[in-house]
Amino acid sequence: QSVNTDEFGKPELIGRGGFGAVYKVKHNSSDELYAIKTVTFPASSDAHKQRVLNEVKSLENVRSKYVVQYYTSWIDNNRLYIQMEYCPQSLRKLLADKALAFGRQSPDEPMNAFEYFISCEIFKELLESVQYLHELNPRVIHRDLKPDNVLLTNTLSGNNNNSRRFITLGDFGLATVHDPSRHTDSRYQHSAVGTRGYIAPEVFKGRYNHKSDIYSLSIIGQELFDIDLQASKSFEANESLFKSCMSQTLEKMMSSPRWTQRPECREVLAKHNECEILQPMTNNITPMDLNNGQSQVSQNNSYRNNFDELGDPIGRGGFGTVFKVRHKWDGNVYAVKKVTFPVNGSDGRQQRVLKEAQSLAKLSPQYVVRYHYSWLEDNVLYIQMEYCPQSLRKLLADKALAFGRQSVKPMKPFEYYISCIIFKELLECVKYLHKLDPQVIHRDLKPENILISQNLRSNRCVKLCDFGLATEHNPNRLSASHTLGVGTFPYMAPEVFDDKYNPKSDIYSLGIIGKELFGIDFNL
Repeated sequence: QSVNTDEFGKPELIGRGGFGAVYKVKHNSSDELYAIKTVTFPASSDAHKQRVLNEVKSLENVRSKYVVQYYTSWIDNNRLYIQMEYCPQSLRKLLADKALAFGRQSPDEPMNAFEYFISCEIFKELLESVQYLHELNPRVIHRDLKPDNVLLTNTLSGNNNNSRRFITLGDFGLATVHDPSRHTDSRYQHSAVGTRGYIAPEVFKGRYNHKSDIYSLSIIGQELFDIDLQASKSFEANESLFKSCMSQTLEKMMSSPRWTQRPECREVLAKHNECEILQPMTNNITPMDLNNGQSQVSQNNSYRNNFDELGDPIGRGGFGTVFKVRHKWDGNVYAVKKVTFPVNGSDGRQQRVLKEAQSLAKLSPQYVVRYHYSWLEDNVLYIQMEYCPQSLRKLLADKALAFGRQSVKPMKPFEYYISCIIFKELLECVKYLHKLDPQVIHRDLKPENILISQNLRSNRCVKLCDFGLATEHNPNRLSASHTLGVGTFPYMAPEVFDDKYNPKSDIYSLGIIGKELFGIDFNL
Protein backbone atom coordinates (compact mmCIF):
# COMPACT_ATOMS: atom_id res chain seq x y z
CA GLN A 1 0.00 0.00 0.00
CA SER A 2 1.31 3.44 -0.90
CA VAL A 3 1.49 5.85 2.04
CA ASN A 4 3.00 9.32 1.99
CA THR A 5 5.68 9.54 4.70
CA ASP A 6 4.87 13.28 4.93
CA GLU A 7 1.71 12.23 6.82
CA PHE A 8 3.90 11.76 9.90
CA GLY A 9 5.89 14.18 12.02
CA LYS A 10 9.60 14.06 12.74
CA PRO A 11 10.63 10.44 13.52
CA GLU A 12 12.32 9.59 16.84
CA LEU A 13 14.63 6.55 16.81
CA ILE A 14 13.57 4.05 19.51
CA GLY A 15 15.25 0.82 18.38
CA ARG A 16 17.69 -0.72 15.95
CA GLY A 17 18.28 -4.34 14.93
CA GLY A 18 19.74 -6.60 12.29
CA PHE A 19 16.90 -5.90 9.85
CA GLY A 20 16.35 -2.19 10.30
CA ALA A 21 15.46 0.68 12.60
CA VAL A 22 12.23 1.47 14.48
CA TYR A 23 10.95 5.02 14.88
CA LYS A 24 8.27 6.61 17.02
CA VAL A 25 6.12 8.94 14.89
CA LYS A 26 3.00 11.04 15.31
CA HIS A 27 0.36 11.18 12.60
CA ASN A 28 -0.12 14.80 11.55
CA SER A 29 -3.91 14.59 11.22
CA SER A 30 -4.96 12.30 14.10
CA ASP A 31 -2.08 12.96 16.55
CA GLU A 32 -1.97 9.19 17.11
CA LEU A 33 1.42 7.67 17.94
CA TYR A 34 2.75 4.79 15.85
CA ALA A 35 5.92 2.77 15.49
CA ILE A 36 7.34 2.57 11.97
CA LYS A 37 10.01 0.05 11.13
CA THR A 38 12.17 0.96 8.13
CA VAL A 39 14.27 -1.60 6.24
CA THR A 40 16.55 -0.79 3.33
CA PHE A 41 16.91 -3.65 0.85
CA PRO A 42 20.50 -4.28 -0.32
CA ALA A 43 20.54 -4.74 -4.07
CA SER A 44 22.44 -8.02 -3.73
CA SER A 45 20.54 -9.76 -0.93
CA ASP A 46 17.34 -11.51 -1.92
CA ALA A 47 17.45 -13.61 1.28
CA HIS A 48 17.45 -10.45 3.42
CA LYS A 49 14.49 -9.06 1.49
CA GLN A 50 12.58 -12.34 1.82
CA ARG A 51 13.04 -12.42 5.62
CA VAL A 52 11.70 -8.90 6.00
CA LEU A 53 8.72 -9.64 3.76
CA ASN A 54 8.13 -12.76 5.87
CA GLU A 55 7.79 -10.52 8.94
CA VAL A 56 5.12 -8.45 7.20
CA LYS A 57 3.28 -11.63 6.19
CA SER A 58 3.51 -12.98 9.76
CA LEU A 59 2.11 -9.77 11.24
CA GLU A 60 -0.76 -9.81 8.73
CA ASN A 61 -1.61 -13.42 9.63
CA VAL A 62 -1.46 -13.08 13.42
CA ARG A 63 -3.60 -10.01 14.03
CA SER A 64 -4.47 -10.53 17.67
CA LYS A 65 -4.35 -8.94 21.11
CA TYR A 66 -1.30 -11.14 21.79
CA VAL A 67 0.84 -9.61 19.04
CA VAL A 68 1.83 -6.01 18.30
CA GLN A 69 -0.88 -4.56 16.09
CA TYR A 70 0.01 -4.30 12.40
CA TYR A 71 -1.60 -1.46 10.38
CA THR A 72 -0.03 -1.32 6.93
CA SER A 73 3.23 -1.46 5.00
CA TRP A 74 4.62 0.11 1.82
CA ILE A 75 7.81 0.29 -0.26
CA ASP A 76 9.36 3.59 -1.27
CA ASN A 77 12.76 3.96 -2.99
CA ASN A 78 13.83 0.38 -2.21
CA ARG A 79 12.95 0.89 1.46
CA LEU A 80 10.17 -1.00 3.26
CA TYR A 81 8.06 0.80 5.86
CA ILE A 82 5.99 -1.22 8.38
CA GLN A 83 3.46 0.81 10.39
CA MET A 84 2.62 -0.81 13.75
CA GLU A 85 1.14 -0.10 17.15
CA TYR A 86 3.44 2.01 19.32
CA CYS A 87 4.37 0.36 22.63
CA PRO A 88 6.18 2.74 25.00
CA GLN A 89 8.34 0.18 26.77
CA SER A 90 9.97 -3.21 26.37
CA LEU A 91 10.41 -5.90 29.01
CA ARG A 92 14.17 -5.26 28.80
CA LYS A 93 13.68 -1.71 30.08
CA LEU A 94 11.25 -2.86 32.77
CA LEU A 95 13.68 -5.52 34.04
CA ALA A 96 16.40 -2.91 34.32
CA ASP A 97 14.23 -0.61 36.47
CA LYS A 98 11.96 -3.05 38.34
CA ALA A 99 13.98 -3.76 41.49
CA LEU A 100 14.81 -0.10 42.09
CA ALA A 101 11.21 0.99 41.44
CA PHE A 102 10.02 -1.36 44.18
CA GLY A 103 12.75 -0.36 46.64
CA ARG A 104 15.00 -3.41 46.26
CA GLN A 105 18.74 -2.85 46.30
CA SER A 106 19.76 -6.18 44.74
CA PRO A 107 18.32 -9.40 43.29
CA ASP A 108 19.24 -11.13 46.56
CA GLU A 109 16.51 -9.21 48.40
CA PRO A 110 13.10 -10.93 48.21
CA MET A 111 10.34 -9.25 46.23
CA ASN A 112 7.55 -7.53 48.12
CA ALA A 113 3.93 -8.42 47.38
CA PHE A 114 3.30 -5.85 44.65
CA GLU A 115 6.48 -6.53 42.66
CA TYR A 116 5.73 -10.24 42.94
CA PHE A 117 2.15 -9.76 41.70
CA ILE A 118 3.26 -7.67 38.70
CA SER A 119 5.97 -10.19 37.80
CA CYS A 120 3.42 -13.03 37.94
CA GLU A 121 0.99 -11.11 35.73
CA ILE A 122 3.71 -10.31 33.16
CA PHE A 123 4.84 -13.95 32.95
CA LYS A 124 1.25 -15.19 32.72
CA GLU A 125 0.45 -12.85 29.82
CA LEU A 126 3.73 -13.72 28.10
CA LEU A 127 2.86 -17.43 28.30
CA GLU A 128 -0.62 -16.70 26.91
CA SER A 129 0.89 -14.76 23.99
CA VAL A 130 3.25 -17.58 23.01
CA GLN A 131 0.50 -20.16 23.58
CA TYR A 132 -1.56 -18.25 20.99
CA LEU A 133 1.23 -18.67 18.39
CA HIS A 134 1.74 -22.35 19.20
CA GLU A 135 -1.96 -23.19 18.89
CA LEU A 136 -2.42 -21.56 15.48
CA ASN A 137 -2.92 -23.92 12.54
CA PRO A 138 -0.20 -24.29 11.38
CA ARG A 139 1.87 -23.39 14.43
CA VAL A 140 4.13 -20.36 14.46
CA ILE A 141 7.56 -20.47 16.14
CA HIS A 142 8.72 -16.97 17.11
CA ARG A 143 12.41 -18.01 17.26
CA ASP A 144 13.61 -14.74 18.80
CA LEU A 145 11.89 -14.49 22.18
CA LYS A 146 13.88 -12.15 24.44
CA PRO A 147 12.98 -9.20 26.69
CA ASP A 148 13.66 -6.73 23.86
CA ASN A 149 10.90 -8.30 21.76
CA VAL A 150 8.34 -8.46 24.59
CA LEU A 151 6.51 -5.13 24.57
CA LEU A 152 4.36 -3.37 27.16
CA THR A 153 1.31 -1.75 25.63
CA ASN A 154 -0.04 1.63 26.61
CA THR A 155 -3.09 -0.10 28.05
CA LEU A 156 -4.45 2.70 30.20
CA SER A 157 -5.12 4.97 27.22
CA GLY A 158 -8.04 2.83 26.09
CA ASN A 159 -7.13 3.58 22.47
CA ASN A 160 -6.02 0.14 21.39
CA ASN A 161 -7.30 -3.41 21.15
CA ASN A 162 -5.10 -4.56 24.02
CA SER A 163 -6.78 -2.46 26.71
CA ARG A 164 -7.12 -5.47 29.01
CA ARG A 165 -3.56 -6.72 28.60
CA PHE A 166 -0.09 -5.37 29.24
CA ILE A 167 2.06 -7.76 27.21
CA THR A 168 2.32 -8.17 23.45
CA LEU A 169 4.94 -9.79 21.20
CA GLY A 170 6.95 -7.92 18.57
CA ASP A 171 9.62 -8.51 15.90
CA PHE A 172 8.51 -11.47 13.75
CA GLY A 173 11.46 -11.18 11.37
CA LEU A 174 12.71 -14.65 12.35
CA ALA A 175 9.31 -16.28 12.91
CA THR A 176 8.48 -19.40 10.91
CA VAL A 177 5.59 -21.79 10.40
CA HIS A 178 5.90 -25.30 11.82
CA ASP A 179 3.56 -28.04 10.61
CA PRO A 180 3.68 -31.04 13.00
CA SER A 181 1.39 -33.04 10.71
CA ARG A 182 4.17 -33.61 8.18
CA HIS A 183 5.21 -37.25 8.67
CA THR A 184 8.84 -36.88 7.60
CA ASP A 185 12.10 -36.12 9.34
CA SER A 186 12.11 -32.74 7.59
CA ARG A 187 9.27 -31.53 9.81
CA TYR A 188 11.88 -30.54 12.42
CA GLN A 189 14.31 -28.90 9.97
CA HIS A 190 14.60 -25.13 10.42
CA SER A 191 17.36 -22.52 10.16
CA ALA A 192 19.61 -21.95 13.19
CA VAL A 193 18.48 -18.41 14.16
CA GLY A 194 17.83 -16.36 17.29
CA THR A 195 19.69 -14.33 19.92
CA ARG A 196 22.52 -15.92 21.86
CA GLY A 197 21.63 -16.42 25.50
CA TYR A 198 17.99 -17.22 24.62
CA ILE A 199 18.53 -19.87 21.90
CA ALA A 200 17.67 -23.48 22.78
CA PRO A 201 20.62 -25.91 22.29
CA GLU A 202 18.81 -27.94 19.61
CA VAL A 203 18.44 -24.84 17.40
CA PHE A 204 22.18 -24.94 16.64
CA LYS A 205 21.64 -28.40 15.13
CA GLY A 206 18.86 -27.14 12.85
CA ARG A 207 16.32 -29.75 14.02
CA TYR A 208 13.69 -28.38 16.42
CA ASN A 209 10.05 -27.43 16.83
CA HIS A 210 7.99 -24.89 18.79
CA LYS A 211 9.47 -26.19 22.08
CA SER A 212 12.53 -24.01 21.32
CA ASP A 213 10.34 -21.02 22.27
CA ILE A 214 9.63 -22.70 25.64
CA TYR A 215 13.38 -22.74 26.36
CA SER A 216 13.56 -18.99 25.62
CA LEU A 217 10.60 -18.35 27.94
CA SER A 218 12.45 -20.13 30.74
CA ILE A 219 15.43 -17.80 30.40
CA ILE A 220 13.10 -14.78 30.46
CA GLY A 221 11.30 -16.21 33.51
CA GLN A 222 14.58 -16.55 35.40
CA GLU A 223 15.36 -12.88 34.73
CA LEU A 224 11.84 -11.78 35.67
CA PHE A 225 11.78 -13.62 39.03
CA ASP A 226 15.54 -13.25 39.80
CA ILE A 227 15.98 -17.03 39.85
CA ASP A 228 19.41 -18.45 39.07
CA LEU A 229 19.05 -22.15 38.29
CA GLN A 230 22.83 -22.54 38.31
CA ALA A 231 23.25 -21.11 41.82
CA SER A 232 23.81 -23.63 44.60
CA LYS A 233 22.56 -21.44 47.44
CA SER A 234 19.28 -22.36 49.09
CA PHE A 235 16.32 -20.01 48.98
CA GLU A 236 15.28 -17.92 51.96
CA ALA A 237 12.60 -19.57 54.07
CA ASN A 238 9.98 -16.89 53.38
CA GLU A 239 10.21 -17.40 49.62
CA SER A 240 11.17 -21.05 49.38
CA LEU A 241 7.74 -22.38 48.43
CA PHE A 242 7.28 -20.01 45.52
CA LYS A 243 10.86 -20.12 44.24
CA SER A 244 11.05 -23.89 44.55
CA CYS A 245 7.84 -24.25 42.55
CA MET A 246 8.94 -21.77 39.88
CA SER A 247 12.46 -23.19 39.69
CA GLN A 248 11.15 -26.68 39.03
CA THR A 249 8.87 -25.33 36.30
CA LEU A 250 11.60 -23.25 34.65
CA GLU A 251 13.99 -26.20 34.78
CA LYS A 252 11.51 -28.45 32.96
CA MET A 253 11.09 -25.75 30.33
CA MET A 254 14.84 -26.02 29.61
CA SER A 255 14.89 -29.82 29.30
CA SER A 256 17.76 -30.87 27.05
CA PRO A 257 18.67 -32.95 25.07
CA ARG A 258 15.14 -34.39 25.39
CA TRP A 259 13.62 -31.12 24.26
CA THR A 260 10.41 -32.76 23.01
CA GLN A 261 9.55 -33.44 26.66
CA ARG A 262 9.38 -29.75 27.52
CA PRO A 263 5.86 -28.73 28.61
CA GLU A 264 3.46 -26.83 26.39
CA CYS A 265 2.58 -23.22 27.27
CA ARG A 266 -0.83 -24.27 28.61
CA GLU A 267 0.85 -26.75 30.98
CA VAL A 268 3.29 -24.10 32.18
CA LEU A 269 0.36 -21.71 32.72
CA ALA A 270 -1.42 -24.25 34.91
CA LYS A 271 1.72 -24.80 36.99
CA HIS A 272 2.43 -21.06 37.12
CA ASN A 273 -1.05 -20.43 38.55
CA GLU A 274 -0.39 -23.09 41.18
CA CYS A 275 2.96 -21.49 42.11
CA GLU A 276 1.45 -18.01 42.10
CA ILE A 277 -0.80 -18.59 45.09
CA LEU A 278 2.03 -19.88 47.30
CA GLN A 279 3.86 -16.61 47.91
CA PRO A 280 1.02 -14.33 49.10
CA MET A 281 -0.36 -17.02 51.40
CA THR A 282 2.94 -18.05 53.00
CA ASN A 283 5.15 -14.99 52.88
CA ASN A 284 5.15 -12.59 55.83
CA ILE A 285 4.46 -9.39 53.90
CA THR A 286 6.32 -6.27 55.04
CA PRO A 287 5.31 -2.74 54.01
CA MET A 288 6.67 -1.54 50.69
CA ASP A 289 8.50 1.77 50.96
CA LEU A 290 7.97 3.97 47.90
CA ASN A 291 9.22 7.48 47.13
CA ASN A 292 11.75 7.56 49.98
CA GLY A 293 9.23 6.83 52.67
CA GLN A 294 6.57 9.26 51.46
CA SER A 295 4.07 6.49 50.79
CA GLN A 296 3.56 3.27 52.75
CA VAL A 297 1.59 0.59 50.91
CA SER A 298 1.37 -3.00 52.10
CA GLN A 299 -0.55 -6.20 51.51
CA ASN A 300 -2.59 -5.25 54.59
CA ASN A 301 -4.64 -2.71 52.59
CA SER A 302 -4.38 -4.30 49.15
CA TYR A 303 -8.12 -5.03 48.90
CA ARG A 304 -9.20 -1.51 49.86
CA ASN A 305 -6.59 0.15 47.62
CA ASN A 306 -7.38 -1.91 44.52
CA PHE A 307 -11.11 -2.68 44.57
CA ASP A 308 -14.47 -0.94 44.97
CA GLU A 309 -17.31 -3.14 46.21
CA LEU A 310 -20.41 -2.84 44.03
CA GLY A 311 -23.30 -3.23 46.44
CA ASP A 312 -24.17 -5.97 48.89
CA PRO A 313 -22.67 -9.48 48.85
CA ILE A 314 -23.72 -11.60 45.86
CA GLY A 315 -23.24 -14.89 47.67
CA ARG A 316 -22.71 -16.45 51.09
CA GLY A 317 -21.68 -19.93 52.13
CA GLY A 318 -20.13 -21.94 54.90
CA PHE A 319 -16.65 -20.79 53.94
CA GLY A 320 -17.05 -17.11 53.13
CA THR A 321 -18.80 -14.23 51.42
CA VAL A 322 -18.56 -13.26 47.74
CA PHE A 323 -18.61 -9.63 46.57
CA LYS A 324 -18.94 -8.10 43.13
CA VAL A 325 -16.08 -5.59 42.81
CA ARG A 326 -14.54 -3.24 40.26
CA HIS A 327 -10.76 -3.03 39.97
CA LYS A 328 -9.66 0.59 40.35
CA TRP A 329 -6.83 0.28 37.82
CA ASP A 330 -8.09 -1.83 34.93
CA GLY A 331 -11.81 -1.00 35.38
CA ASN A 332 -12.84 -4.66 35.06
CA VAL A 333 -15.48 -6.33 37.24
CA TYR A 334 -14.48 -9.38 39.31
CA ALA A 335 -15.88 -11.58 42.06
CA VAL A 336 -13.83 -11.63 45.28
CA LYS A 337 -14.43 -14.29 47.91
CA LYS A 338 -13.51 -13.22 51.46
CA VAL A 339 -12.90 -15.88 54.10
CA THR A 340 -12.07 -14.95 57.70
CA PHE A 341 -9.92 -17.49 59.54
CA PRO A 342 -10.25 -18.09 63.31
CA VAL A 343 -7.61 -16.10 65.21
CA ASN A 344 -6.83 -18.96 67.59
CA GLY A 345 -5.93 -21.53 64.97
CA SER A 346 -8.02 -23.39 62.43
CA ASP A 347 -11.08 -25.55 62.69
CA GLY A 348 -10.14 -27.21 59.40
CA ARG A 349 -11.68 -24.37 57.42
CA GLN A 350 -8.35 -22.69 56.64
CA GLN A 351 -6.96 -25.81 54.99
CA ARG A 352 -10.16 -26.31 52.99
CA VAL A 353 -10.17 -22.73 51.69
CA LEU A 354 -6.49 -22.80 50.76
CA LYS A 355 -7.26 -26.05 48.98
CA GLU A 356 -10.04 -24.30 47.05
CA ALA A 357 -7.63 -21.57 45.86
CA GLN A 358 -5.09 -24.18 44.79
CA SER A 359 -7.77 -26.19 42.96
CA LEU A 360 -9.01 -23.15 41.03
CA ALA A 361 -5.44 -22.23 40.03
CA LYS A 362 -4.91 -25.63 38.40
CA LEU A 363 -8.26 -26.08 36.63
CA SER A 364 -9.22 -25.00 33.11
CA PRO A 365 -11.21 -21.72 32.96
CA GLN A 366 -13.20 -23.22 30.09
CA TYR A 367 -15.15 -25.38 32.56
CA VAL A 368 -14.42 -23.73 35.91
CA VAL A 369 -14.73 -20.11 37.03
CA ARG A 370 -11.44 -18.39 36.15
CA TYR A 371 -9.01 -17.86 39.02
CA HIS A 372 -6.97 -14.62 38.96
CA TYR A 373 -5.14 -14.13 42.26
CA SER A 374 -5.32 -14.72 46.02
CA TRP A 375 -3.71 -13.14 49.04
CA LEU A 376 -3.86 -13.16 52.83
CA GLU A 377 -4.62 -9.90 54.63
CA ASP A 378 -5.36 -9.42 58.36
CA ASN A 379 -6.32 -13.09 58.79
CA VAL A 380 -8.70 -12.84 55.82
CA LEU A 381 -8.06 -14.79 52.62
CA TYR A 382 -9.15 -13.03 49.42
CA ILE A 383 -9.70 -15.05 46.23
CA GLN A 384 -10.10 -12.91 43.09
CA MET A 385 -12.11 -14.70 40.40
CA GLU A 386 -14.01 -14.15 37.19
CA TYR A 387 -17.39 -12.48 37.75
CA CYS A 388 -20.37 -14.42 36.42
CA PRO A 389 -23.61 -12.43 36.64
CA GLN A 390 -26.03 -15.28 37.29
CA SER A 391 -26.25 -18.69 38.92
CA LEU A 392 -28.33 -21.61 37.74
CA ARG A 393 -30.45 -21.17 40.88
CA LYS A 394 -31.54 -17.69 39.73
CA LEU A 395 -32.10 -18.92 36.19
CA LEU A 396 -34.31 -21.78 37.42
CA ALA A 397 -36.41 -19.33 39.43
CA ASP A 398 -37.02 -17.07 36.41
CA LYS A 399 -36.98 -19.52 33.50
CA ALA A 400 -40.66 -20.45 33.28
CA LEU A 401 -41.80 -16.83 33.57
CA ALA A 402 -39.20 -15.66 31.04
CA PHE A 403 -40.59 -18.12 28.48
CA GLY A 404 -44.22 -17.20 29.29
CA ARG A 405 -45.05 -20.54 30.92
CA GLN A 406 -47.08 -21.40 33.99
CA SER A 407 -45.07 -23.76 36.23
CA VAL A 408 -47.34 -26.75 35.57
CA LYS A 409 -47.41 -26.27 31.78
CA PRO A 410 -45.08 -28.23 29.43
CA MET A 411 -42.03 -26.48 27.99
CA LYS A 412 -42.14 -24.88 24.56
CA PRO A 413 -39.42 -25.98 22.08
CA PHE A 414 -37.15 -22.98 22.63
CA GLU A 415 -37.12 -23.31 26.44
CA TYR A 416 -36.52 -27.05 26.06
CA TYR A 417 -33.61 -26.38 23.68
CA ILE A 418 -32.00 -23.88 26.07
CA SER A 419 -32.40 -26.35 28.96
CA CYS A 420 -30.73 -29.08 26.88
CA ILE A 421 -27.77 -26.79 26.10
CA ILE A 422 -27.32 -25.90 29.79
CA PHE A 423 -27.46 -29.55 30.88
CA LYS A 424 -25.07 -30.61 28.11
CA GLU A 425 -22.49 -27.97 29.16
CA LEU A 426 -22.94 -28.90 32.82
CA LEU A 427 -22.22 -32.55 31.98
CA GLU A 428 -19.09 -31.47 30.05
CA CYS A 429 -17.85 -29.48 33.06
CA VAL A 430 -18.19 -32.44 35.42
CA LYS A 431 -16.77 -34.80 32.80
CA TYR A 432 -13.67 -32.56 32.71
CA LEU A 433 -13.20 -32.98 36.50
CA HIS A 434 -13.72 -36.73 36.36
CA LYS A 435 -11.24 -37.15 33.47
CA LEU A 436 -8.39 -35.41 35.32
CA ASP A 437 -5.52 -37.48 36.69
CA PRO A 438 -6.18 -37.92 39.54
CA GLN A 439 -9.94 -37.51 39.26
CA VAL A 440 -11.63 -34.64 41.11
CA ILE A 441 -14.96 -35.09 42.91
CA HIS A 442 -16.74 -31.74 43.34
CA ARG A 443 -18.94 -33.02 46.23
CA ASP A 444 -21.16 -29.92 46.31
CA LEU A 445 -22.87 -29.75 42.94
CA LYS A 446 -26.04 -27.68 43.24
CA PRO A 447 -27.62 -24.83 41.22
CA GLU A 448 -25.92 -22.18 43.42
CA ASN A 449 -22.49 -23.51 42.42
CA ILE A 450 -23.22 -23.52 38.69
CA LEU A 451 -22.61 -20.10 37.14
CA ILE A 452 -23.68 -18.56 33.84
CA SER A 453 -20.84 -16.69 32.15
CA GLN A 454 -21.25 -13.72 29.81
CA ASN A 455 -18.06 -14.53 27.88
CA LEU A 456 -19.27 -16.26 24.73
CA ARG A 457 -15.87 -16.29 22.95
CA SER A 458 -15.46 -19.91 24.01
CA ASN A 459 -19.01 -20.75 22.82
CA ARG A 460 -19.88 -21.86 26.36
CA CYS A 461 -21.98 -20.29 29.11
CA VAL A 462 -21.83 -22.77 32.05
CA LYS A 463 -19.00 -22.92 34.61
CA LEU A 464 -18.52 -24.60 37.99
CA CYS A 465 -17.49 -22.79 41.16
CA ASP A 466 -16.98 -23.32 44.92
CA PHE A 467 -14.34 -26.04 45.23
CA GLY A 468 -14.11 -25.81 49.02
CA LEU A 469 -15.38 -29.39 49.41
CA ALA A 470 -13.73 -30.85 46.29
CA THR A 471 -11.35 -33.77 46.73
CA GLU A 472 -9.09 -35.91 44.59
CA HIS A 473 -9.96 -39.56 43.94
CA ASN A 474 -7.41 -42.13 42.88
CA PRO A 475 -9.22 -45.20 41.49
CA ASN A 476 -5.99 -47.22 41.71
CA ARG A 477 -6.06 -47.13 45.49
CA LEU A 478 -7.65 -50.13 47.15
CA SER A 479 -9.54 -47.85 49.51
CA ALA A 480 -12.01 -45.32 48.11
CA SER A 481 -12.53 -43.75 51.53
CA HIS A 482 -13.58 -40.07 51.72
CA THR A 483 -15.05 -37.81 54.38
CA LEU A 484 -18.65 -38.80 54.98
CA GLY A 485 -21.64 -36.47 55.02
CA VAL A 486 -20.02 -33.76 52.82
CA GLY A 487 -22.26 -31.70 50.55
CA THR A 488 -25.69 -30.03 50.51
CA PHE A 489 -28.93 -31.89 51.14
CA PRO A 490 -30.86 -32.96 48.96
CA TYR A 491 -28.11 -33.09 46.30
CA MET A 492 -25.98 -35.60 48.24
CA ALA A 493 -25.87 -39.19 47.02
CA PRO A 494 -26.93 -41.78 49.67
CA GLU A 495 -23.46 -43.41 49.66
CA VAL A 496 -21.87 -40.10 50.79
CA PHE A 497 -23.29 -40.80 54.26
CA ASP A 498 -21.01 -43.82 54.21
CA ASP A 499 -17.31 -43.10 53.73
CA LYS A 500 -16.93 -45.25 50.59
CA TYR A 501 -17.83 -43.35 47.41
CA ASN A 502 -16.29 -42.15 44.15
CA PRO A 503 -16.98 -39.61 41.36
CA LYS A 504 -20.35 -41.26 40.75
CA SER A 505 -21.66 -39.30 43.75
CA ASP A 506 -21.44 -36.20 41.52
CA ILE A 507 -23.58 -38.02 38.94
CA TYR A 508 -26.35 -38.41 41.55
CA SER A 509 -26.21 -34.63 42.17
CA LEU A 510 -26.45 -34.00 38.42
CA GLY A 511 -29.58 -36.18 38.33
CA ILE A 512 -31.28 -33.98 40.94
CA ILE A 513 -30.25 -30.81 39.06
CA GLY A 514 -31.52 -32.28 35.78
CA LYS A 515 -34.94 -32.93 37.34
CA GLU A 516 -35.16 -29.28 38.40
CA LEU A 517 -33.93 -28.02 35.02
CA PHE A 518 -36.46 -30.03 32.99
CA GLY A 519 -39.30 -29.86 35.55
CA ILE A 520 -39.43 -33.63 36.02
CA ASP A 521 -40.94 -35.15 39.15
CA PHE A 522 -40.32 -38.90 39.50
CA ASN A 523 -43.03 -39.15 42.15
CA LEU A 524 -45.81 -38.17 39.74
